[in-house]
Amino acid sequence: MTDSPTITKGNTTHSLKDFWALFIVQAQGAFSDNLFKFLVIFTSINVHGINVEDRDYRLFLIGIVFSLPFILFSMTSGCLVDRTSKAKVITWTKRAEIFIMVFGSFALMTLNFNLMLAVIFLMSVQSAVFSPAKYSSLPEILPNHKLSWGNGIFSLGTFFGIIAGGTAAGFLSNSLGSERVWICGFILIFLAIFGALISRLMERKPAANPSKKIEWNFVKELWKNLSLVSKNRVLTLAIVGSVYFWLIGAFYEPTLVVFGKDVLQLDDFKISIMRACMAIGIALGSVSAGYLSGNKIEYGLIPLGSLGIAGASVGLGLLGFGFVGSSILLTTLGFSAGFFIVPIMALIQQLPKKGEKGSVLAANGWLTSAGVLSASLIFYFMKIKLGIDAGAMFWIIGSITIAGTIYAVFLVSDSLARFMLWALTHTLYKVKVLGRSNVPVRGGALLVANHISFADALFVIAASERRIRFIMHRDQFNRWWVKPIARMLKVIPIASDFGPKELMKSLKTASECLKNGELVCIFAEGTISRIGGQTLPFQKGMELIMRKQDVPIIPVHLDNVWGSIFSFHGGKAYWKIPRNIPYPITVSYGKPMKSNSDHNEVRREVVDLGTDAWSERKGRISTIGKAFIRTARRGRGRMAFADSTGKELSYMKALIGAIVLSKKLRTEWEGQENVGILLPPSVGGALTNLAAILMGKTVVNLNYTLSEEAIKSCVKQCDIKCVISSEKVIRKLNIDPGVPVIAIEEIAKNTSSLQKLSAALMAYTIPRNLLLKLLGQGKVHSLDDTATIIFSSGSTGEPKGAMLSHYNIVSNMMQLNQVYDFKRDDRFLGVLPFFHSLGFTATLIGPAVLGVGAAYHPLPTDTRSISKLIPHYKLTLLLATPTFLQLYLRKLKPEQMETINLVVVGAEKMPQRLADAFEERFGLQPMEAYGCTECSPGVSVNIPNRTVEGEVQAGNRSGTIGRALPGISVKIVDPETDKLCDFDSSGLMWVKGPNIMKGYIGKEDLTNEVLVDGWYNTGDIAAISDDGFITITDRLSRFSKIGGEMVPHIKVEELLHSIAGITEQTFAVTGLPDEKKGERLVVLHLLDEQNIEKIYAEFSESDIPNLWKPRKEQFFGVEELPYLGSGKLDLKAIKTIAQEITSH
Repeated sequence: MTDSPTITKGNTTHSLKDFWALFIVQAQGAFSDNLFKFLVIFTSINVHGINVEDRDYRLFLIGIVFSLPFILFSMTSGCLVDRTSKAKVITWTKRAEIFIMVFGSFALMTLNFNLMLAVIFLMSVQSAVFSPAKYSSLPEILPNHKLSWGNGIFSLGTFFGIIAGGTAAGFLSNSLGSERVWICGFILIFLAIFGALISRLMERKPAANPSKKIEWNFVKELWKNLSLVSKNRVLTLAIVGSVYFWLIGAFYEPTLVVFGKDVLQLDDFKISIMRACMAIGIALGSVSAGYLSGNKIEYGLIPLGSLGIAGASVGLGLLGFGFVGSSILLTTLGFSAGFFIVPIMALIQQLPKKGEKGSVLAANGWLTSAGVLSASLIFYFMKIKLGIDAGAMFWIIGSITIAGTIYAVFLVSDSLARFMLWALTHTLYKVKVLGRSNVPVRGGALLVANHISFADALFVIAASERRIRFIMHRDQFNRWWVKPIARMLKVIPIASDFGPKELMKSLKTASECLKNGELVCIFAEGTISRIGGQTLPFQKGMELIMRKQDVPIIPVHLDNVWGSIFSFHGGKAYWKIPRNIPYPITVSYGKPMKSNSDHNEVRREVVDLGTDAWSERKGRISTIGKAFIRTARRGRGRMAFADSTGKELSYMKALIGAIVLSKKLRTEWEGQENVGILLPPSVGGALTNLAAILMGKTVVNLNYTLSEEAIKSCVKQCDIKCVISSEKVIRKLNIDPGVPVIAIEEIAKNTSSLQKLSAALMAYTIPRNLLLKLLGQGKVHSLDDTATIIFSSGSTGEPKGAMLSHYNIVSNMMQLNQVYDFKRDDRFLGVLPFFHSLGFTATLIGPAVLGVGAAYHPLPTDTRSISKLIPHYKLTLLLATPTFLQLYLRKLKPEQMETINLVVVGAEKMPQRLADAFEERFGLQPMEAYGCTECSPGVSVNIPNRTVEGEVQAGNRSGTIGRALPGISVKIVDPETDKLCDFDSSGLMWVKGPNIMKGYIGKEDLTNEVLVDGWYNTGDIAAISDDGFITITDRLSRFSKIGGEMVPHIKVEELLHSIAGITEQTFAVTGLPDEKKGERLVVLHLLDEQNIEKIYAEFSESDIPNLWKPRKEQFFGVEELPYLGSGKLDLKAIKTIAQEITSH
């Protein structure tokens, strides 16, 4: 027992040793109590010659005597439990049980009914003290989120003891007869000693209220405790439910005996079996309720349980089943009772304050005992006085239960709504909850959530065990199918179009609810997001609600809701086929925030919660290889890959081709983990990459625009033994990477029909995992394995290899897909090389994972070929850098771009003049995005706006790189102090999300510099607005510190281009050392001297700071500006050119 598992929550560790010790002690006590009680019942009613009236009277007396001690001593016990260690009280009661059972053995030996009644009385006294101690111990030894589970398991043990004890009594009574039943006394004494020893294993925790006075006048103490209970309506109703449960149970006990003897003519053992069926049902129902509650108290189960009790009771009374049928109904009744009692007991344990738990539980114990006593009186009145038969008593109880259920639902109207919503969220949806402990157990709090769908309130309810008052727009409130449920949940309708007076009235109602200790939830965006589920700006209504409040704000994030049938994914809600059943949803509760928190600060916290929630999707994400196989099998005939040479492959042909290649490449790649590929974007390049991935290899697409020395460095870092290329590339580049270069044509030639047929059979028939295992010769990638190593292009230094896992890349593609909502008939233009992270992720892995098509061309500057490729394959997405976009602006005609519906621009900052000119010519607004190799690469994007009922939901903003992708957090900090910057203030940008690389290969120190606690240092200077739009100022490396001030190169470049009225990249600014001011700016340009004179004259008169203005002699004309293969300016080369020019 000392090595029992533990549960850690926050800073508190809860050992399960105490729980299991208490579980055993309780189960043993339940077994012993029921064994003795039913031995007494059976020996008392089986006396030869006893008449029916005497038998029923004895049953009545046993019920009365058993319940009386609880009434007399429960209150005093509650005080004792609060002022003393609960474990100590439990140990005392178990020691007392030993002596009671010794006396019980003597009573069984004499068969004296009065002595046996006396023992039952003493047993009940012991239980009256033990009961509040055991139930108030549960909240001390279990965290709140485990209470429903604990109560379910606890009830399982209790009812196992009840089942076993009652059944054993029936068996022993039949087997031993009345004369030898005293033998059972030895069993009872042994069990009592065992229970006392186990109780000593429980840790003796400090008393909850050691100064509490023991009140011997139980009436006074009861009144005091009932006053405590009456302050909490839910607690009051829970205790009423508990009382009713035990009243029904106590009433069923003698009635079932009478029913078995008089109606079904059963012996003692069969009556015990029927009773065991009911107890088994309760045990199973209790465990099921604990499991289905999902680590919370789900009181929506109570109406379901109540109706089950009612239905089974009526069935027993009216249907006239025999032994088997009645046993089934009793099992159903018990199962329903378990659903009923578990959430009720959890509420009773959780809702009282710490120092009042013992007293409240004692009050509950007293009232339930009064209910048990009442059950005996009701039995006496109905059976003995009125002569009502057992069957009629069953259906009367059922009818009363139905009436009680209706009344309870009327009192707590949201319980029925919670039940309906619970049923929905356990069939169509599966809700995972993070941070539930951040929601206060009692007292007011404002929940502030993002708004993705019409079902968002449903998910918040499913994730909470407390009642929540929602603020809902009146238009939604008045929908015919919403209004009944909304009224049950006591939703607060709000409508700004009714005027400020009506608006303030609704906000005041919400504020009053908070003051009264209720939870209130507001969807602060004020409308449902239509822009890929991204979080819209928060409205200020929450701040008006929180005026003069002293309650916390709890940020709430709903994840993976975009795509559900209630979201606007695909442009419409409701009329969609569910993607998964059950559909997974994650609800995250953030840490409490101060009541005066700004609505923009709360929005930031809500967005950040989405980053942590994304990890819950990991179990539903496939590796690239698995995803490609699935995509190929689902879209067999759809176009997958094509290129400008005329090659075109369907998805199934692509999979077959990749399988053929993987077999043929085994020899060349044997023993290699990282494999080198030197191929342009093409069908052959795509198949080679996918073949490597299917084989469990890490692909390294080498940057053929780098120097030979840099390529050799990449090969060496990755321990590549050979490079796969093509004959054309080998002839054209004439590069020696330091290892053998093998042409893919040589490998692929002489492929036989049998090899193709074998690959086809594998592609069509073999399960995914087995297929990957066969192709990888036992090695199958996991999500955390490295899928590719992409080397930086070296714009500011030597190449370094970013290791990107399958999880990184597939997550990033899923993020991009969520905001852009790609369709199966979308086709991407693939002109970015695979050594470029955007080219690899978007145009190679994107099609493999999403099922879209891609058409490749190796030269992004070859506008003639591209102008033919776009209309021929009806391409819909253009990915480009600003440099390439400038070429397309000049060279392509509008009719050649007709099929393109989305243009995404990245890699470097897009000049606004270029964006405006492109939109004017083609009618397409380029969407600027931001990313970097280390982020797989996407970080933030602009997306098209959505107009809803005349109001625009902004998905993009000129001059920005858009909002962060779903699941990504962005923070802006001061580069020197690391302090978080205010909104719209520039600082160093850090990024966190599932797309962040594993690190740089072989460069641990460099990795540790840029990766800190999951955050990646982008090296870019940026600012973020209060509604989430990010503006890049420049790279930190593209600043010059002049006279102590940081001067951004890109701002100077933008101004020069603006003055010149030029859209093409014509100026490039760099910084060189200066003896006086630390650094000076140097400008390289492509203009003649006459034009530069005019531009400089206007530039020198501009209103930018003088430190930002390079001297005229620092402007130098060059024939061309250097570019990298990715289309970015080669900053390192620009600095080198500037140094060479100025040194002459």
